Amino acid sequence: TVFARAAMPSRATDYIPAGMKDKVIAHPPVLGPKQKAEVAFKAPAAGTYTYICSFPGHYMIMRGTLTVK
Repeated sequence: TVFARAAMPSRATDYIPAGMKDKVIAHPPVLGPKQKAEVAFKAPAAGTYTYICSFPGHYMIMRGTLTVK
């Protein structure tokens, strides 16, 4: 919730708050209807990581966890 709220006014940086960029492993650009993107990244250390859609209002239903074993 803290990250998502900080992301709301961050349109210029694709809704990634400048002061929290170090908390982001990877992110696609903001997409419009019927647009697609692919994101590749090296998995971090073993653990469970939360992911969200940081576009305003979306994080309430567009979120989950990534488990690295």
